[in-house]
Amino acid sequence: MMPLVWAQAAMDASEKIVYGFWAAGLICLGVLLVAVVVACKRRAFPVDPATTLHYASRRRETLSGWAAAHGLSFKAAEDISGLEKSFPFLQCLQRGESHYASNLMQGDWGGSAMVGFDYHCLTGAAESRFSVVIIASRVLLQPLLIRPRSLLDNVSESLGAEAVNFESAEFNHEFRVKATDKRWAYDVIHPRMMKFLLGNPRFIIEFAFAHVACYRNNEFTAANFGTACEVACGILDRLPEYVLLQQRQPENLGRGES
Repeated sequence: MMPLVWAQAAMDASEKIVYGFWAAGLICLGVLLVAVVVACKRRAFPVDPATTLHYASRRRETLSGWAAAHGLSFKAAEDISGLEKSFPFLQCLQRGESHYASNLMQGDWGGSAMVGFDYHCLTGAAESRFSVVIIASRVLLQPLLIRPRSLLDNVSESLGAEAVNFESAEFNHEFRVKATDKRWAYDVIHPRMMKFLLGNPRFIIEFAFAHVACYRNNEFTAANFGTACEVACGILDRLPEYVLLQQRQPENLGRGES
């Protein structure tokens, strides 16, 4: 019997190794395909400076009108620097180099301080432009990242990558959550919070120090800015009272910085 047991164990181990290689190959193929598509688009559709200027002008006009309609200040300059220093704990603003912002909007949103803008950075040879909304919190927050789940997340978790899972299979299917403290994630993402997040448009959501940021990997429409504000404020409004009391305690004042 023992040889049979050993043989079965060896077969199981071989299957896991083969699956691991297959999954790793799938990830590499996916990355390669994305790179090829981006390169082909850049070759097939070279950027016309006149078109770029026209788009930037129309975007400034649209966003300035939206900001005015919501009582927000607006600054259109294409070279607003220093936001990564103003919000040093937001990882989305620290990626890459050559950071600058444009179409900066600031003001009050539902009783909370709001900042929204388009952001630019370089990561290697790739240029990234995306929009961000940041809402101030009444209490300090611990780091937390909630983002829409992707195929690569499923593959990486099958290879042993760690993620925070919840009792709701639907939520686990839609979102991937990362936190330095799992207890904090479970405190924040309770059933009512899950229902709220599942019922709203998807954003990448980041907690950092005393702010919640909502963003995607592209630029928002004007309406998206408003939706992102509502999602961030909705999250803060749904923090349990015991979490708010806990985070106001002196011993927790530095916990949002890690």
